[in-house]
Amino acid sequence: MKYLLILGVLCLTQRSQGQQRFHKYIIGDSVFCGIVFFVEDIDSLGRQHGLICAPGDQHAGIQWYNGNYVTTFAIQDHLYDKGNADTIIIVQKSGSYAATICNDYNPDSMCTRWYLPSRTELLLMYSNIANNKNLAIKKRGKFKNEGYWSSLEAGADSLPSFSPNERKAFIVDFLNGRTFPVNKSNNYRARAVREFRNYTALTP
Repeated sequence: MKYLLILGVLCLTQRSQGQQRFHKYIIGDSVFCGIVFFVEDIDSLGRQHGLICAPGDQHAGIQWYNGNYVTTFAIQDHLYDKGNADTIIIVQKSGSYAATICNDYNPDSMCTRWYLPSRTELLLMYSNIANNKNLAIKKRGKFKNEGYWSSLEAGADSLPSFSPNERKAFIVDFLNGRTFPVNKSNNYRARAVREFRNYTALTP
């Protein structure tokens, strides 16, 4: 009987080692140099994929463009949309503007690959952090009731008024969650985001 009990414990131990569990995060958690504002479960083991915003604004008032109006064709609007923000930098090149300010954010060598969020990502930041009913989470985000730049250039929508336009890009107003295109030369806030996975190294 004693032999059978020992054998059973060994089997359970091996099974638990073969099914590693991962720490699960929730909206509002302060981890990986920022605040979790979106998370999705991947499997029953606890693997997660999500998005983190920086704990504060990277700029209180900066332009979207680098001083020249050009069409960047940054018209993607998805989750994990670093590629869209990278497109802006590739086309506009050097300068101090919303996309480069977020790209250059580097609070820690273990927390890299920050970027200017898509409109979809900004709307999630607004609804899940800035407009959260939990006041502790809301305060943690330190968002202002002002406009925040997205990486989405005007032209992504099918409405005639949003036809391709080298002069405009979308903001999200954190006063009410409204989104609309404005002139790229205007000054609005910028908040960097990054992707995370809880089952790989901190740097995705």
